[in-house]
Amino acid sequence: MKSRFSTQSLELAQSVESFFELDYEKSSYFINSYKSLFNIDKDALKCELKVAKSCLINAEKFR
Repeated sequence: MKSRFSTQSLELAQSVESFFELDYEKSSYFINSYKSLFNIDKDALKCELKVAKSCLINAEKFR
């Protein structure tokens, strides 16, 4: 895989995967890459990811 994609592309892909897993810290490369383009408030996004992750955890408990 390393020969097919640049280091930056791999880092971005891993960061996007972490974002889908609601991991703010590991998705920082993705967030920082697009924060100015989408006018992202990093503190608000961090809180939103925490809330979403908490909701998923609670939903799993009721299955």
